[in-house]
Amino acid sequence: MIPVFPSLTFPNHYSIVTGLYPESHGIVGNSFYDPDLNASFSLSSSQQTNPVWWIGDPLWYNVKKQGKISATCFWPGSDQTDPVREPNYWLKYDGSVPYSERMQQVFDWLTLPLAQRPNFITVYLDEPDHTGHGESPDSPLVADQIKSVDQELQILFDMLEGAGILGCIDLIVLADHGMAPSPPGEKFLIMDDYVPNILDDARIYDGVFPTIRPKLDTEEEHDRIAEGLQCKDDNMRVYNKWDLPRRHHYANTNRIPNILVDMTVSWRAYGKSEWILP
Repeated sequence: MIPVFPSLTFPNHYSIVTGLYPESHGIVGNSFYDPDLNASFSLSSSQQTNPVWWIGDPLWYNVKKQGKISATCFWPGSDQTDPVREPNYWLKYDGSVPYSERMQQVFDWLTLPLAQRPNFITVYLDEPDHTGHGESPDSPLVADQIKSVDQELQILFDMLEGAGILGCIDLIVLADHGMAPSPPGEKFLIMDDYVPNILDDARIYDGVFPTIRPKLDTEEEHDRIAEGLQCKDDNMRVYNKWDLPRRHHYANTNRIPNILVDMTVSWRAYGKSEWILP
């Protein structure tokens, strides 16, 4: 699977179930600001369940509109609070739930009486992504997690085969995005070194796909900050969003600020150095 831009968790999960690019479905990052709502979205915010953020029709809603049944186990967007658009069955995310219980839940849904049985199910497993972020995708611990996930999937397949329904189900296993090694304390740039006090003058979501929204929304201020960062390091390229390659489909919403920073693979950019974790 080729991820959408930016290759982050929430934008890609929602693209998978809507078929839309982030500029169209509204989830343009794991964290972002909407100037029209004057509100911020993040993975840990209570805003995450507000349906105003989630644009477009996810598959579970389209299934419901066809008079069929849908279910989700920990999929981003499925816990938004509009009862019309929510799946028939859904679970609030709880990372402590073992994968064995998640597989059992899928099996239980698939063996319900026909009148109650979902026609469409999603299930989310946070590995090997979690270990890859913490240890690097090249770590042998990631390979261990891949083996663990494979074993859990095999258990589900065996249960479905034992129930005589494995051949009646279309199973799709995919990932939401890829990953590149980026050692802590290496391969990062500090934007405050080039534009002093940038955090006072702009709302920044930094990391591997930094976005910058000047607090003073004037052409002069946008140019001042962008020009302060442009051509300062070969590993950092600064774009006005309308000049970003169109193949990324990452411009046509106010949730995407005008200043975008494209980093070389494995590199990150931060507002200030003290944001770097040891």
